[in-house]
Amino acid sequence: MGATEGAWVLGVDGGASSTRAAVADLEGRVLARAAAGPSNHVRGEAGRLRLRKALEGAVGGALAHLVSEGAGSRLECLQAVTLGMTGVNPGTPEAGRVVEELLPLLPSRALEAGLRARIEVVSDARTALEGATEGEPGILVYAGTGSVAMGRNAGGAIARAGGWGYLVDDQGGGYTIGRHALRAVFRAADGRGPETRLTSLLLEHFQVEDLDELVRVVYTNDGLDRPAVARLARLVARAAQEGDEAALAIYRHAAGELAGLAAAVARRLEMAAPAVYHSGGVFAAGRPVLEPFERAVRTALAGSRVWPARNSPLVGALLMAYRQLGHPITPDLASRLRAQLDAPGSA
Repeated sequence: MGATEGAWVLGVDGGASSTRAAVADLEGRVLARAAAGPSNHVRGEAGRLRLRKALEGAVGGALAHLVSEGAGSRLECLQAVTLGMTGVNPGTPEAGRVVEELLPLLPSRALEAGLRARIEVVSDARTALEGATEGEPGILVYAGTGSVAMGRNAGGAIARAGGWGYLVDDQGGGYTIGRHALRAVFRAADGRGPETRLTSLLLEHFQVEDLDELVRVVYTNDGLDRPAVARLARLVARAAQEGDEAALAIYRHAAGELAGLAAAVARRLEMAAPAVYHSGGVFAAGRPVLEPFERAVRTALAGSRVWPARNSPLVGALLMAYRQLGHPITPDLASRLRAQLDAPGSA
């Protein structure tokens, strides 16, 4: 069987909140999909165990679905795999660990037929860029739990800014927004900042009566973990939509930081007035973050326009897997994948 006849591809989007996998054929029909928990930070035994569980749930789950649907005899059709993983770059020891954990899950017949040579591990920013632009020149700013920007110019060169992790960077991401929400509440209590709706929202969220109880919750068991802090961004969105000044200020600061990532990529790639795309849960807050983001982008990159990403990182991973096979990426192909994987309610 040739690489372009009856082939299947597997895409994986592995992040700090969840891991999604999908198998599709060359016509863009999604044959199976599954989701599991986070697969970020693969260093150390705990990280490796988290990665293993995530891949077993997502990749193993998708392949098990194919078997349950009677397609077990066709698993050798799987001819290319692309994984976009948070905190992982090609050619690194972390990428090697991802492949080691993935191999036992893949069909032996497909591996014997040459699949191992077409397993590609890249950063989740790379698959997000592919999904956002469908391979065209442009810059993607992604703000989920963390934040990163990546772009490609007309010559095919790629550059990144941000994405250095929550301890040193990730400005404009959900974790930082959540931290700023907590800070705003305690500063308001001291009189160092304005009164804010965030106080009542956080007390309600954590089901506590006062700030003394809240601070105990925050620091119990060495403190709230990253996903728990990042989830507080939803409360900031709610307060901002109600006109709370402290919440709006948090989003103005985040928007400026995120626009700065786009400008840094544009400088590195020598791009004038690039198309700038945005993706990730932070932008789901809508106007409180989008309006200042668009203003900041136009100020930093005169002539640029801002758009939502065309597709999710999972669609981007599938598009990159198609490219490994030399299969042409058309708007219709991307549209079919998007309709199945990115529509509201998709797994």
